[in-house]
Amino acid sequence: MSKDEPPIDRLYIERAKDVPISHIISRATSSRQKGTPVGYAQASLVALRRHGAIYTDATKQQPLVRWHARWPFMAANQFTVTDTAGSVVGMIGKTVSKTFRSASLNIVTPDGVDAVGKDAGSLPGVVKMFTGHQMQLSFRFQLPGGADVLLVERGWHAKDPYIVVCPSFGDGRRMDWRAAAAVALIMDVTLNRSSF
Repeated sequence: MSKDEPPIDRLYIERAKDVPISHIISRATSSRQKGTPVGYAQASLVALRRHGAIYTDATKQQPLVRWHARWPFMAANQFTVTDTAGSVVGMIGKTVSKTFRSASLNIVTPDGVDAVGKDAGSLPGVVKMFTGHQMQLSFRFQLPGGADVLLVERGWHAKDPYIVVCPSFGDGRRMDWRAAAAVALIMDVTLNRSSF
C-alpha cells in the first residue's frame, strides 16, 4: 500500500476460485462493494484451527502476517498474529460460556486495544450448533467504554463475502487491517460455521 493511499477502514473478503489461494482480501467501498485487492490468504477448514497467512499477492512469496493457534482443537482457543519481523500485531482469543449457549472473542493489540466481540445474531449459539443452520454472521467488537473497534459481517450463505469495518476510535486510531482480516478468517471456523 502506498503512503499516498488512504488508510484501510473497510475490507471485502471473498473465497478465491483458484487454488492455492483460499481468499482474496480487497478494500471495500462505502457501498460494501469490492475494491482494490490488498492481500491473499491461504487457509483451509483444518489449517485454520492451527495456522494461516496473508500474502501480498497470489504467488505467496511475501507474507504480510501469519497466525498460529495455541490450542488448535479446543473450544476455547487463542491465536497470535505476527508480521514478517515476528512482531505481534494482535492476539485473538475465544471464550465459551459454561452452557455453550454463547461465545465471545477478545482482541488485544500492542497499541492498547483490548476489545470484546459478541455475536449480534438472533439465535443462541446452542441452536446454531445443533441445527447446523448457516446463520448470518454479525460480530461487534467494543472497548470497555463502548467504542466500536471492529465490525465483521457476512450474509446468510456460506459463500457470501465478509465485510469488515475498522472504525476510528479514541484519538483517531484504527485497528491494523491485517489483524482485522485475520480475525474474519479465524472467526468462522472457531464459531462452528463451516464456510471454508
